[in-house]
Amino acid sequence: MSHRRYESDDVIVDVRGLGSAHGVRLNVEHASGAALMIPRATEDAIDGGVRVCTTGFDGTRFTVDIFEETATLTASAPSAILGGAERVEAKRVQVAAPDPGALRVTGDEETMPIPMAKE
Repeated sequence: MSHRRYESDDVIVDVRGLGSAHGVRLNVEHASGAALMIPRATEDAIDGGVRVCTTGFDGTRFTVDIFEETATLTASAPSAILGGAERVEAKRVQVAAPDPGALRVTGDEETMPIPMAKE
């Protein structure tokens, strides 16, 4: 499964499942601990990348434009998730490959849901 990470001074954006039939998943976290988790969203093609939109619990509308080397996060109002800003640009960083022997978390696979055999 594809995993990209983008970082600014205070914001980390993890993107999983780009181009997947299961939808894209985003985790946005500010150094303060404020976070936005989008477990499944539709990506829309834009010039040179994709756009994911969602609304936070407080009604703030977030737009995340994902490109090869940058991700731009825009909020409809100043947001703690963006450190009080309305716009943050993050640069792509290398993601370390997971240990092949590491435990995988159910739900993180490209093939979810996992069919279970009936007895």
